[in-house]
Amino acid sequence: MKSATGITPIERAFYEIVKTDKELQEYFFTYYSQKLILQNHFYPHVGEKLLGFSDHGPNHINRILLLYSKLLKNNILGLSDSQDVVCSIELNYYEIYLLLCATVWHDVGNLLGRDKHNMKIIDVSNRLENNFFVNKDVKKYAMQIAKAHTGKDAIRKEILIEDIDYKNQEINLRFLGGILRLADELDEGDVRVDNMYYEPMKDQIADENKIFWEVCNCIKRITPKPDESLIEIHAIINQKEELYKIFNKLYTDKNTLKTVALIDELVLRIDKMNHERGYYMEFVRKHADYREIVFELIIESPAPEKFMFKFDQNQGYAEFWKMNPQLNPENKINDYHLQKGGENDI
Repeated sequence: MKSATGITPIERAFYEIVKTDKELQEYFFTYYSQKLILQNHFYPHVGEKLLGFSDHGPNHINRILLLYSKLLKNNILGLSDSQDVVCSIELNYYEIYLLLCATVWHDVGNLLGRDKHNMKIIDVSNRLENNFFVNKDVKKYAMQIAKAHTGKDAIRKEILIEDIDYKNQEINLRFLGGILRLADELDEGDVRVDNMYYEPMKDQIADENKIFWEVCNCIKRITPKPDESLIEIHAIINQKEELYKIFNKLYTDKNTLKTVALIDELVLRIDKMNHERGYYMEFVRKHADYREIVFELIIESPAPEKFMFKFDQNQGYAEFWKMNPQLNPENKINDYHLQKGGENDI
């Protein structure tokens, strides 16, 4: 699915919860006003600031909202698979409101530059005469959650108080920060690549950025399964020789250009998702735990092959290669990628 438009299930469920209470209706409508303003007038311009990057625009925001429908299915009334099942509201309406607001704001700082874009969210919000928050307190909390979506241990750094009391309801801000951060990480794969743009524009994209587009193209499906406490990730490689295609990659110190094979970067990407899953799990105090990532890799040609591996708290990048030496026939993978373990920024 290349685009995601309209009202999402979590937004619909939120409206159903609050629609009979005039005070609570204000929370829904102020949130939705934020979403419309940002998606129609701000996010379309983010792509202009991130030339060569995968999608960080309006569709990215809506896909995260759709991911909540799976990640939080058993925690919000109306997000069950069956009409016969009535789920308890583990998240109260104020928590849902803050999560939705933080989501639509989390990437807007890219308008002022990619570097430390999470710190620039407040600057963008302050430029709006009316940013449609119910009050200053909820704006402060939503901004803390949004800023924590990236950066090393940002949830603890940006959200100093884990639990707050708001209108006699307990709100766990760090849990909300973890949900946003995990969903943002899981919005990966070919849904973030516009091949109508990428294929004809390859020669215009910075050489060190191409590896990220290619890895995205390999990932075809990411499915949270809350009832099983796992996340499934499916990737497909058309030709086996594509696994060992070499790309340049610029590391976060901005000065080091190294080479990496496509298969190695793909495994590192899943490993990074697993680190984010583990980081999220540090803040889980609701029934939305994810204990492992089940990764399936299919190679279509010259002969169909399937590889499966479980990433969890004990198994990651290094263990993948120990258990799948057949994917490294010339024993060169560790030569390709000199910074083992990737660039996890949790």
